[in-house]
Amino acid sequence: MANMWDVFFSYRRHDLERARPLLEELSRAGVSVWRDETEIPEQASITSLIREAIASCRVFLAFYSSTYPESNPCQEEIATAWLAAQRLGESPNRRIWVINPEASFDHIPDLFRDQQSGSLVEETVQQLKQALVAVNGTLPGRANLPSYHGMSSIQASRFIGRAKQFWDLHGKLTANRISIITGVHGQAAAQVRGLGGNGKSLLAREYAIRFGSAYPGGVFWLNAYGHDDFQNAVNADQRRALRQTQIREFAIECGVPIEGLNPEEIEVRFWRVLQNQQQNCLWIVDDVPSGITSAEFSEICRVGWTGTSTLITTRSKEHGALGSMLDLGVLSPGEALRLLYLHSAPTNPAEETAAQRIVELLGFHPLAVEVAGSYLAFSAESIEEFVGALENPTEDAMEFGALLKASLPTDHERSISMTLLMSIRQLDPEGLDFLRLASVLAVAPIPVTLLSDTLAIADSEDSAKKHSIKAVTQAEALSLCERFGHDARTVHTLVSRTMRFKYPNEVRTEQLRSAAMWALMHRISAASHHGHGQHSAVAIDIPHARHLASKGTEREEEITLALCLAQFDFERGDYDHARQTQEHGLAVRRKLLGEEHEHTLAVANNLARTLYAQGKTEKARMLQEHVREINIRVFGEGHPNTVTSTSNLALTLYSQGYDAQAEALERQVLAQRIRSSGQDSPETLVAMNNLAQTLRARGNVAEAFALQEQVMRASCTVLGNKASGYSQSQEQLCLGAAHRW
Repeated sequence: MANMWDVFFSYRRHDLERARPLLEELSRAGVSVWRDETEIPEQASITSLIREAIASCRVFLAFYSSTYPESNPCQEEIATAWLAAQRLGESPNRRIWVINPEASFDHIPDLFRDQQSGSLVEETVQQLKQALVAVNGTLPGRANLPSYHGMSSIQASRFIGRAKQFWDLHGKLTANRISIITGVHGQAAAQVRGLGGNGKSLLAREYAIRFGSAYPGGVFWLNAYGHDDFQNAVNADQRRALRQTQIREFAIECGVPIEGLNPEEIEVRFWRVLQNQQQNCLWIVDDVPSGITSAEFSEICRVGWTGTSTLITTRSKEHGALGSMLDLGVLSPGEALRLLYLHSAPTNPAEETAAQRIVELLGFHPLAVEVAGSYLAFSAESIEEFVGALENPTEDAMEFGALLKASLPTDHERSISMTLLMSIRQLDPEGLDFLRLASVLAVAPIPVTLLSDTLAIADSEDSAKKHSIKAVTQAEALSLCERFGHDARTVHTLVSRTMRFKYPNEVRTEQLRSAAMWALMHRISAASHHGHGQHSAVAIDIPHARHLASKGTEREEEITLALCLAQFDFERGDYDHARQTQEHGLAVRRKLLGEEHEHTLAVANNLARTLYAQGKTEKARMLQEHVREINIRVFGEGHPNTVTSTSNLALTLYSQGYDAQAEALERQVLAQRIRSSGQDSPETLVAMNNLAQTLRARGNVAEAFALQEQVMRASCTVLGNKASGYSQSQEQLCLGAAHRW
């Protein structure tokens, strides 16, 4: 847009007549004004033309009437201008002006109070002309969006209201950028607190998208798994491991080299890279739990440099030490009605009255209103019949409401419970299966492919994929789940709790739970088999795997899944978690299967490998000697398990300096490999190379050289250019041959 304008005028179309005297006075004063005269739907986004117009103006002027906050385009316009002014490195109140035509100031966000002009038109215009003298150039153009990690950058299609809360959050999270005015120095932080279903997470996500350009260093969404659904709660160790997994994924996405680093080292390097970039970041810690220590709270919310603004969502009021507080209540009556109307608009006065009664009965609770609107759009029931059902809840709704009383708006729990129960009854068997599965998984995004894999195992059906798509589509239509990225859905904890109340101790639910564990095992094992680079592909599965593996861990599928996770932890360098799980797994396997069972020995072997990686070589050696002795007695010296355990023991002896004992065992391994696999097999060449390394350490250079020459010749003949794969260190080769469950 070639022209430069003095003022961009932002207003609601129906306020034009009230604003006309101001516009006329600006014109008489010689102030050039750009305003859009096209009609934009209330929920639509602004066009590129409008963004270009804002960037061609020196000052932004908002006619902030009581209905201005209800317009998504108006909120986008003022946010665009404000963020552009912030990028200039100056206080936005030099560029952003607010006119309040109302007698009340309740609808004006606190952040705009200093931007309000005088109450008289002539006074406003004179103040604006004086301000224009001190302003150089126009507002900058649209900034690039930040990278998003742990969340998608897709806005919710039916987000209503919360304008004041958005601006309150932004003021708190960027206050340190103008600390000379605000008095806030160091890290900026804010907590959003409220009951379940009030929209804390949704508010945080929408803020991150709408105000994302204020954080060019990136937006990072960290799930703290602190919902109030105690049946699906995770413990402190699980939360720590899940946090480490998420930060590892952030590091990979940001191009941070992590090869060979443990979780603590990865986090240090990750923050160092962000700090070196010197670009503001937004760190969102979603759903911080109640009932945790201050030390764990600090660990969950820890960030690595002061250029990071931290946004915390929580139900708890226990953590007031960090950041400013924003208590998020229910929707206003007007906002609740608008949300209901997005699903099912009334067609006559009687329906309008019924809609008002619905939102009142639901206590203006956002999740309940959303589900109610979807129910009315989905079912054949009239709005008047729905009101009757809420006013006369069934016995099970009253019972369930009593259970949810502490989690919902006072005196509205029965109506909300009735709404959830009625919506779930609309589901077909496929939709019910999806929510059954969600009710036993962690409260975290559920990949549609995991649902499909679970159904395939549970039912041995070729149509599992089709059924899974139908299931999530129907649940989404009823607002019982929402999209997370392209291939996942989230189910609110209140919906999961409703399922467990309505369908307790079901055989089908238990069947799906068991199938989900086997599906997760296959998915995680496949990623491990294809190398560390595939771990990101199953990162979304890990919260569910940890949750399922923590429930009892004495059933076969539970302990097997736990050991699968131990392998995952080992490969990402988290040896403490791997060791703890393997120690428990070994105790359970000994109890259930006996000391000499092949699966018990496999766990013992992997535990020894973890102890070795932690530098606890003496404990590793003792366990390896025990495993080898049982393998010899049960399977014989030539069995592959025995040969592998002998090779692993030799490695540990070598690392401890017992070269003679290591050599003797490695000669046995080599002889057995030749006998079972042949002279030139990969397994034989590994054993040959290991023995050569030990011989060289013992000073037997001639024999070591002869063996290495033989390895190279055979490798070049059999493998060609892949020969380099067999010139690794002794440690890598032996561990590569280790028997794994």
